[in-house]
Amino acid sequence: MQRATFFEFGSTEEHYKYRDAVKKAYPYGNFPVFENCNHMQMQILDPEGFAKMMDQFIRTGGIDNLYFRRKEK
Repeated sequence: MQRATFFEFGSTEEHYKYRDAVKKAYPYGNFPVFENCNHMQMQILDPEGFAKMMDQFIRTGGIDNLYFRRKEK
């Protein structure tokens, strides 16, 4: 169940500081970060890009290689 769960964060949102704690609680979840976005900002500013992300997840089970996603180190 966790492998299909996404906890999305904007890199500029207040709740970003809780990302590490959520990752510890759900170690098999997915934790994409929307670069330079606040809470829900990405889907408001780029609804077409957000729809593309959702379509990619439905078809492939992942959201890799999207332009707005922060690359993990």
